[in-house]
Amino acid sequence: MHTKKINTASNFLIGIGFVVFAIIILNTSVLTLSTISWLFGIAFIVAGIGNIISYILESLFTDDKKTTIKMALINLGTGIIILLTPNMQISVFGIICGIYAIVIGVVRGINYILYRNNHVNGRFINLILCIFFIAYGGLLMFSPLLRIGTVLNIIAVYFILYGLTYLRDGIREIIPNRHKNTIKRKIRISLPVFLVALVPRAVLSEVNSYLEPKEEGRVNAKPDFKETKLDVVPDVEVFVHVTEEGYGAIGHVDLRIDDTVITYGNYDASSYKLFDSIGDGVLIQANSEQYIPFVIKDSKKTLFGFGLNLNELQIKGVHQKLAEIKSNIYEWHPPAYTNDPEKDFYATRLRHDVEAKFFKFNSGKFKTYFVAGTNCVLLADQIIGAAGLDLIGINGIITPGTYYEYLNNEFASSNDLVISKNIYQ
Repeated sequence: MHTKKINTASNFLIGIGFVVFAIIILNTSVLTLSTISWLFGIAFIVAGIGNIISYILESLFTDDKKTTIKMALINLGTGIIILLTPNMQISVFGIICGIYAIVIGVVRGINYILYRNNHVNGRFINLILCIFFIAYGGLLMFSPLLRIGTVLNIIAVYFILYGLTYLRDGIREIIPNRHKNTIKRKIRISLPVFLVALVPRAVLSEVNSYLEPKEEGRVNAKPDFKETKLDVVPDVEVFVHVTEEGYGAIGHVDLRIDDTVITYGNYDASSYKLFDSIGDGVLIQANSEQYIPFVIKDSKKTLFGFGLNLNELQIKGVHQKLAEIKSNIYEWHPPAYTNDPEKDFYATRLRHDVEAKFFKFNSGKFKTYFVAGTNCVLLADQIIGAAGLDLIGINGIITPGTYYEYLNNEFASSNDLVISKNIYQ
């Protein structure tokens, strides 16, 4: 009960905070950005003065100097530049927003091309959004001061929606459990992709700081850390993978249903395009007892597993959606294992070490994998959408970090959808 009260209070405080901040932005527009810029300038100057004081104290009382005059001068110089050129900071902010809009437009454009090639219905919305984001981003980059007010208003509206999401969570916390299942949640506004993309990597660093090192060679399908809300076996477990370096730092998502892992990805190396971000979409069904140790050992991954407790209707919906997806696949066989690191890519090693079947898609959106569009998270979200998860991808992109943030918050709540959190290393 105490944890529930804390979680309810935090949801209300965060939600109110975002809404109030958004209202301030709406009422002051560019003035708010100027104030923030001024505060950053002061902060850098204070940091520079602190560096000078630290340098003097370290010179007088210690032999180990961690602070340098160079660091102090950089902080002081940055602060002074920010204070003397407030319009430049606003322009830089506008240019950054313009670049972000263009990137989102390019992603939408690539999605449109892939969907057109695969004859996916509803693809024209991607084309329309592509043109809009690229056009607006270009205008913003070339005349940021003229359009910065509009950008801030959009950000303010976004903050209001994000704050309302937290307020809704707070209300759910105080509703008696017997009434919670009568509320069907449809949409959740998440943080922008660039803020949550590396959430799994940040969490991994925190986890590694307190988990004891594993005994050499001990890799199995049992969690190294386990926390539960209900003493029942989850009907579905959602795995969020993460590694210390490389693409794995952004993460990967797959599902365990019964004793089988369902995973989707860019697993055919012969089809890679655009810096390995595009390729044939491959669906894998693997034995979970063998799959978990394999990915931990082969890719040096840590897995965060969130267990879902579903009712009969939700379980039926999950299996129906999985059957619908599998009705459009054909079996694919990765190249044979050769024990040659240059020839044996991930799918080859997985096929050799794990009882698994590989499939490609005949048609549809999953026929072609795209890291920023039709990715592992989208397929997982399609399957367990029947379980009541309410994510919506801002700008059409759902990252593993978005999923981790949502599942972790659901586990912290009093809701009985996410009932367990496991860490596999």
